[in-house]
Amino acid sequence: MGHTAMNLDMLLRLSGLSQARLAQRTGLRPGTVSALASGKARGIQFDTLTRILDGLWDELGKPFGVENLLHYESERHETLPDGRVIATDQYGLRYYLEEDGLYRPVPRRRL
Repeated sequence: MGHTAMNLDMLLRLSGLSQARLAQRTGLRPGTVSALASGKARGIQFDTLTRILDGLWDELGKPFGVENLLHYESERHETLPDGRVIATDQYGLRYYLEEDGLYRPVPRRRL
């Protein structure tokens, strides 16, 4: 079984936004933002997720979606000879694991 992971730390680093500023902007406790950014949080409530996305949009001036903040990591990985990693989901669909930590669908071959 796979798991869902957050990209919050990467988003903060790329944008130059501090955890403290995001906490201040969203009204979340700094410890909550820190736990989410470090991957130590075991879950997230929809309200918290919405507040983070709103805070990122307000602070950085561009919209962010759930797909920018969360990604699914499969336990079914295969490393190709060229070093690329492919994950297979429970339905047999295959995805490349990109350097940015996101999954991209492997194009299907036509018969």
